[in-house]
Amino acid sequence: MTKEEKERVPTNSDSEEGIKYLVYKMSMYLAKMTMHDYELSGRKQSLVGIGALYVALKICEQLKKNFAIITPEIVAKLVKAAKA
Repeated sequence: MTKEEKERVPTNSDSEEGIKYLVYKMSMYLAKMTMHDYELSGRKQSLVGIGALYVALKICEQLKKNFAIITPEIVAKLVKAAKA
């Protein structure tokens, strides 16, 4: 990351931008961890990515109880992407 990018990283996870960054980092971590699982290595990459994103959203929603992160619209988009 450049210096400017590092300065723009939200430091407060209670803001909308902070939550987006938290979900991004969590989903990237989970997606990378799936690369170490033999059973998941043969799965469709898009499904693994969608799964990692959903789990990250669920974890962040549990951490931030005052924010409704998972909405019916988001679930519909994830399901649509999974079927594609």
